[in-house]
Amino acid sequence: MKNISKFAPVFILFNLTQFQKTQTMKKALIAGLLGFSVLFVACGPKGEDADKKKADSIRIADSTAKVQAAADSAMKAQAAADSAAKAATADTTKKVEEKK
Repeated sequence: MKNISKFAPVFILFNLTQFQKTQTMKKALIAGLLGFSVLFVACGPKGEDADKKKADSIRIADSTAKVQAAADSAMKAQAAADSAAKAATADTTKKVEEKK
């Protein structure tokens, strides 16, 4: 029993030190999380940025639709020209065959 009483103050001091370390780590963790959340909110997208991105995407979609419409009309014109050329060729061939 006498030996245990010698180490009792050391054991109590060791436990207090561990408690203080735990409290310090909790404070540091809470401070870190708080700082991270403040940075996360501060660096987030602004309302103006979202509006600008939406306007840009609408503008891009409109210009893409215009280009697609122009390509479609060009394809239709090319198809009409091809069919007219085929008809002219067929007429010419028919006339040549009639002359024979």
